[in-house]
Amino acid sequence: MSALDKDGLRIVENSLEGEAARGGEAHTHPWAELLFFQTGECEMSVEDKSFRLRRNQLLIIPAATRHAAAPGPGKCRNLMLAIPPGLLSLNFAAGFGETIYKRPLRLDLMQAKFVRGVFAKIADEERRADRYSDEMRKSLLLELFVYLARSFGSDPAFEKEASLADDITRYLLEHYAEDLNQKDVAQRFYLSRSYLSKIFKAKTGRGFNEYLTHIRIEQAKAMLKTTAMPVTEIAFACGFNDSNYFSKIFKKLEGVTPLNYRNSE
Repeated sequence: MSALDKDGLRIVENSLEGEAARGGEAHTHPWAELLFFQTGECEMSVEDKSFRLRRNQLLIIPAATRHAAAPGPGKCRNLMLAIPPGLLSLNFAAGFGETIYKRPLRLDLMQAKFVRGVFAKIADEERRADRYSDEMRKSLLLELFVYLARSFGSDPAFEKEASLADDITRYLLEHYAEDLNQKDVAQRFYLSRSYLSKIFKAKTGRGFNEYLTHIRIEQAKAMLKTTAMPVTEIAFACGFNDSNYFSKIFKKLEGVTPLNYRNSE
């Protein structure tokens, strides 16, 4: 995408599909992004967190935040609202809690209809392009963020669950090499297994075991590229008790064996 002008908002339709888009490079840029997912599934990583996003979910990525995207099964399509440098932070970002940033927001049908309507109005102002269009688009952007903050940022239950999900994710990132299971982690955080599963699914789009496997595979990929450790040792270092099972899961998720991954460009 080309550089944005100082005040202009821009809507871009993105489509990811198949192996060609797999494993997109992590990157940053000076504008913020609001991604509204339309069809399919998309794997998003934002800093040290990863999410699976689906239809009617929304993700806000602040400027200069490292992120990457890769498609799930089939085609993933989203609408991206690109927000130029300064516009978000100067006008209203300080008034909104971190709750609505860098985490998936799951919209119900009425919320999705509202967001879709705001996107349509911003697109209409892009086409109109008269002397008032820039100010109208800024006004619509403010309306959208106030709506999201009211819907999600001021909900104590949502904030509590979001904070708890962050704590659990951080714990898994720090202890992935250990013998972890959902029951023990739930007990550690004084939760029932069903409640842990609920907030974890809402936060990441994945089940507990699936997310833990994702963390372990990502760490294994890094070790394969940066160390000379044998595959068996890497498997155990990443929390797998069986190197054959590790190789099977690795190939299923990455499409190649651990050794082939290590030897690839």
